[in-house]
Amino acid sequence: MATNFPTSLDTLTNPSSTDSLTSPSHASQHADANDAIEALQAKVGVNSSAVTTSLDYLTKQADAIASSGLASGTYYTGASTSSTLSALTLTLNTVSYLPFLVEKTTTFDRIACRTGSTVASPGGTIRLGIYNNSNKRPSTVVLDAGTVAFSAISTIYAITIDQTLTPGWYWLAAVMQSSGGSTSFTTVGDVVPFNVISLTSTFNGLQPTWSQTGVTGAFDTAASLTATTTSRTLVALRTV
Repeated sequence: MATNFPTSLDTLTNPSSTDSLTSPSHASQHADANDAIEALQAKVGVNSSAVTTSLDYLTKQADAIASSGLASGTYYTGASTSSTLSALTLTLNTVSYLPFLVEKTTTFDRIACRTGSTVASPGGTIRLGIYNNSNKRPSTVVLDAGTVAFSAISTIYAITIDQTLTPGWYWLAAVMQSSGGSTSFTTVGDVVPFNVISLTSTFNGLQPTWSQTGVTGAFDTAASLTATTTSRTLVALRTV
């Protein structure tokens, strides 16, 4: 018989010492046991299983949520008190900052942005990074992830990172450093805001976004910041 597991439990026949090899069938006994073992292995899953119904996968997901409050492999972005975060056309060499809250120590393996419906030919480059928070403003650099080239509309552009953040407020940073003209950036698809409620409470309802002009190279300590109520570019981080 074919195994019923994991839909339901199997009822297997145990032979006695006086039974012949044909009743119950010796071959069928082995086949049934093999089917059941294979079904158990599939349910448990191999190490680092990508099968979403396997126990290995589900356990790692639960561990990730328990340790960081965030689900593994998911993109998270900064939050805003604005009800709408629409596409933003960046000004060349002007950094856009967006705050986010890390509630438990978390490791991230990607930082990404997404072009909107307008990309100037022949495209350009955008620098992405993370800043520390001081007095509700971006301060020193945590991570300069470097630049990524963009050329197509409505496309996610990601940079591989290995960044662990301890609990606290941080700022996502993005600056377009070369472009043939007007290019818009919008939210990375299927992202989750970190914590809008904490954001509103911490920043007392103020649109907590900042910009800085004249950044033509690597990120440095934030200075000459300008507060803005404009919807910000949504840089996103992916959890390990």
